Amino acid sequence: MRRLMSERGQRLARVAALVGVGLIALHNLVGWITFALNRAFEGDFAAYYAFTRIGLHAGFGRLYDVAAQRQEWHALGPLLWYPAVYPPPLAFVVAPVALLPFPVAYAIWNVLLGIAVLVTWRLLAPGSRWQRSMQLGIALALPLVAFSLLLGQVVMLLGAALALVWWCLRRGSPILAGIVLTLIAVKPQLAFLVPLGLLAGLHVRATIAWASATAALALVTLATVGTDGIAAYVSRLQHATGGLAAYQVPDDLTLPGLLGHGVAAAAAQLMVVIGIALAVFLGRARGPQWAIALGVIGSLLSTPFYHPDDMAILVPAAWLWMHTAPAALERTLMAAGLGGALLLGTPLPLVLCLAAALIPAGDLLSAIRAPMTAWKYAPRPPLI
Repeated sequence: MRRLMSERGQRLARVAALVGVGLIALHNLVGWITFALNRAFEGDFAAYYAFTRIGLHAGFGRLYDVAAQRQEWHALGPLLWYPAVYPPPLAFVVAPVALLPFPVAYAIWNVLLGIAVLVTWRLLAPGSRWQRSMQLGIALALPLVAFSLLLGQVVMLLGAALALVWWCLRRGSPILAGIVLTLIAVKPQLAFLVPLGLLAGLHVRATIAWASATAALALVTLATVGTDGIAAYVSRLQHATGGLAAYQVPDDLTLPGLLGHGVAAAAAQLMVVIGIALAVFLGRARGPQWAIALGVIGSLLSTPFYHPDDMAILVPAAWLWMHTAPAALERTLMAAGLGGALLLGTPLPLVLCLAAALIPAGDLLSAIRAPMTAWKYAPRPPLI
């Protein structure tokens, strides 16, 4: 009887937890719909749309022409304007819907984001049916995820692309995985170390496929945007990096910003890159999920340019990491780092994740040091 009551209590607790998380998620979804109906021009998709329309109306070579940007922003509506620094591939992705009237394009875009969330969850979330349901509810209940969806950010599409990369690798299609990985070009600062992670994890064919597809994309970009357009984009990036406050980037909440964007910051970024590559290589037996998750974590730690809602990309990264059967200490550090970054809206807590990933490196050093220490203190034969 006591056992039955205990099991019933556990079931009731699970139902209550799921209902609670579901209500918060539903509240966020209602907020998303309300924003879409009443404040669509305040979201990021409106800026994507106007940015892409420059290419459609004036030519993609003028994407970074300030006069052309102002004209499209003014033609669309009451948008907050600042010199756009979106990469050209984002305009290529948005172009099919940018051919449509804004309300129709915005509706389609929101549907695509919703599908991207469901695809990412369906492919990546581990565990039982109840655990997977809870994970979906928690993901939608997180303020930064809700904010990313509300703004129409491209982050969720990037998360779905990473999920598809993992799915392709798991099914023995590394070439297709590499091609899909090319989509990180739409927002490269969130996942630019994922190819390095795959290479360190010895997923060589996928990395070569990514490099080839990216080279092809670069040629298409050069042909459509032109050398002047590329030069204008590079100049705009340099300007944005030197004046992050104007782009609403919380500079002090990034690792490079905290260290002053100087030599110390560059050294820290290099250490992150080396640490990620080493951690992936040592843990390569844990599969592509390990490489992709650490690639995302390393990218966020290294980038000087991010917005808090970009942390939503950590949800698919967390699901991927959960597939690696982590040890107890790693679970604690990773959960603290991922949870801190998602709740606080800063990548700085991800330092804990890097430390957790490098635990095997410490074990390796200890294993190397042990025989050397034993040899040092071993008794020596008497001299004759």
